[in-house]
Amino acid sequence: QNLPVVFCIDRCNLSGADGVTHHGIYDLGIFNTLPGFSVYTAYSKFELENFIDSSTKTTAPLAIRYGKDVIDLDSNQKLIEGKWNKIIDGSDFVIISYGYILSSVIDACNLLKCNDYLPCLYNAYTLEPIDYGLLETLSKLKKTVIIIEEHIVNNGLGSKIALLKALNNYSFKLSIIGIQSRNIQHGDRKELLKDAGLDPESLYNSIINIVGKKDGQKKN
Repeated sequence: QNLPVVFCIDRCNLSGADGVTHHGIYDLGIFNTLPGFSVYTAYSKFELENFIDSSTKTTAPLAIRYGKDVIDLDSNQKLIEGKWNKIIDGSDFVIISYGYILSSVIDACNLLKCNDYLPCLYNAYTLEPIDYGLLETLSKLKKTVIIIEEHIVNNGLGSKIALLKALNNYSFKLSIIGIQSRNIQHGDRKELLKDAGLDPESLYNSIINIVGKKDGQKKN
């Protein structure tokens, strides 16, 4: 009915020791199938505050996803629905990520830059609508695109972009790094990320396996 209802969903990540059933890594499979539903995911306190403020003006259904923790980060970047923000500029390949896992992704990008790679990183804070203009540009440039998400890979952002790639014949090479479809135990968040291959060092090695090692390059 396209009513202006707002869903605020917390713990949209691996939620540490809260319990096996508390991990918020499955919900996008629901929202990806709902027409007319906007979906935002906050990485920082700045984003979360802006999303909540904009939700008071929404005229359609909206879901706001956020983790158990958010980064206390100020930003002067504009938040525009359907437009992803570039966090790191680079020319070798493109990484797209969202939510609290961006902290690990940024650390992995710093490792890459220390080893002569130039990754470009986008924050996909608006998961629906997605940035179709950026996908078109990446297709024309025939870029390697890597989706990194703290969500199961079966029905997250990566699988959605894979479908769009098939439907629109996008020319970029696509890889997805995320959580395999399995039950995740509870425990220390850092240990859970490492087990899922989403800690900075594991991400670094996974990205190298995708884009290839440069001359003389060793795994971290």
